[in-house]
Amino acid sequence: MRFIEKMYPYIIALLSAVIVYWFKWGIIDINNFKEILNATITFSSIIIAFLSTMVSIFISLAGSHVMQRIKDEDGEGLLTSYIAQTVIGGLLLVVYSMVLLMCLDYNGKYTYLMLSAFIFLITFLLSSSYRILNLTSKILKNALEESKGSNPEPKRKVAKPTLKKND
Repeated sequence: MRFIEKMYPYIIALLSAVIVYWFKWGIIDINNFKEILNATITFSSIIIAFLSTMVSIFISLAGSHVMQRIKDEDGEGLLTSYIAQTVIGGLLLVVYSMVLLMCLDYNGKYTYLMLSAFIFLITFLLSSSYRILNLTSKILKNALEESKGSNPEPKRKVAKPTLKKND
């Protein structure tokens, strides 16, 4: 199960790239590709910033029982590697998108390969972002349940107002 969790972003990205290459789609076949590249750079930057913020949240959870369990099960290396893979994938996508912006008018024999590489990187970023978001959601859910269990809120009595009837 852990193997599938580790590898599915790569497998999905590779399959997507092979499909694009198989159908011989190139960068010149896509309308408004320049705008797509600009949006990709913005989107990737947002993902990287979000992950950086998430790391600071994990630092604040360092003393929690949830984080201790992750350490005990050797999950901290896996968690940091997932975050690092997603950030590196995002940075590669940003750099490659900037390179493609310079090659928009290229119509050579490598145009299919260029689009396939772009599709690989964007699919990898999306699937690895989903993987880390799913994992961190589970961690934060456990941390919130842990904090709720250790500090149960007392039940409060709520006064129900009554209305006087005017005769």
